Amino acid sequence: MHGRQQIRDALATALTGLTTTTTNVFVSHTYPMDTAKLPGIIIYTKSETSNLASIGSNPLIEHDLEVAIEAYVKSNSGADDTIDTIQSEIETAIGASTAVQNLVKWIIPESVDVQLMGEGETSAVVGVFVFNARYVTREGAPDTII
Repeated sequence: MHGRQQIRDALATALTGLTTTTTNVFVSHTYPMDTAKLPGIIIYTKSETSNLASIGSNPLIEHDLEVAIEAYVKSNSGADDTIDTIQSEIETAIGASTAVQNLVKWIIPESVDVQLMGEGETSAVVGVFVFNARYVTREGAPDTII
């Protein structure tokens, strides 16, 4: 399993059971979030850059991975506060997750964008939290995170 998938799966495990989103956690770039699944979280990876970290036999490759975590809540007067609460729960859970921390050298919040989606009864507020995660593999071994 590629390093990106390992990180996504570890994040899904770490974020399942949060107070606000409970078990509404989905790993997919495109997942339909209907009102029955709100509040909920979608996790996916965006982009990755890699650099040679060592040379010689079995060189190390450092990967900087952008991970997006989207939090969806029903649009109402408390939606912004709920998004902030979910962000706090996400950052706390990631920091406390041994599984995530064992895979990455670091994972830090990079950006936040809060948007309104849809109209009327079906509208939702979406918080898009982007994290930068660094992980290391050996050249030719993308499934083995060091």
